[in-house]
Amino acid sequence: FIMEARQVRASIYLRLDKPELAETDCQEALKVDPEYEAALFVLARAYRRQGKSDEALTGFDRLIDLNPRDAKPHLNIAEMALEAKDFEKAIRHLQKAIELDPPMSAQAHLLLGSAYLEKNILDDAEREIQTALALRPRIPDAHYNLGLMRQARGDIPGAMASYASEIEFHPGAYPARFNLALLLAAAGRHDEEILHLRKAVEANPSFAKGYIFLANALQKTGQDLEEAIEI
Repeated sequence: FIMEARQVRASIYLRLDKPELAETDCQEALKVDPEYEAALFVLARAYRRQGKSDEALTGFDRLIDLNPRDAKPHLNIAEMALEAKDFEKAIRHLQKAIELDPPMSAQAHLLLGSAYLEKNILDDAEREIQTALALRPRIPDAHYNLGLMRQARGDIPGAMASYASEIEFHPGAYPARFNLALLLAAAGRHDEEILHLRKAVEANPSFAKGYIFLANALQKTGQDLEEAIEI
């Protein structure tokens, strides 16, 4: 019972963004049972949250050895590979995650689409993103990635519609607002451009690039030069 309680508390610590405390509880639980999968998974996530990539990967690999049918470690390894720009590794693990757990694979399909997008394999990217949307129509970032793909193909109206859909479902999606603002600027729709740039920096006050483009838009249009100076 104590072992399970420590694992549950560790999961709560992770949700509270206290990975060091989660790590400690998992280590204590694993002293009782070194193959306790739930604790190993939370521990690997705690390592990842702290930037301990080698320890996290070792933990996820260990979980795959213990339970080859579990898709979650593959998904986590793929996310880390994407962060490291190792797209081939990400693709391998995402394909495995989808194979192991097709009904719950929306996130894996979305990330696989992102990997294909990074490699400029646009047809495969679109297929995976559309599959993710079919499984979860409001999954975050799917419409944004679809917008990136359409923009890469030169389909500007399609890209704008995709960014607008992302914003409709997730109003705080500042990258979608920023990209949409740039396309609106190119179309001469400066009032809408400024609106979305304002919303982007409101959603993420540390988004420095958004402030720069907002100030530039304000000074170009002459709408509020005092505000542009303050930005």
